[in-house]
Amino acid sequence: MRRTMVLTEIAHVIGAHVEIEGQMDGTIEIVVVVDTDLELNMLHPKHDKPAVDKLLGDLYNHIKSNPHHVGKIRLRTMR
Repeated sequence: MRRTMVLTEIAHVIGAHVEIEGQMDGTIEIVVVVDTDLELNMLHPKHDKPAVDKLLGDLYNHIKSNPHHVGKIRLRTMR
């Protein structure tokens, strides 16, 4: 049996939680809010583009391997 990686095992992910968004057409969308210690603002002096790109790639791979768990991911910097 293949082990599924949890989000908090991905480098720079410090937490995650689920939110449910209701759409105007009556559907709902599952949103996984991922907290990171990386600075996401490209204009910030501490922004590390290679690290952010790697995090985005790792999150994409997580979504691909767990498509039934995620509608979309929202990434945010925790200070």
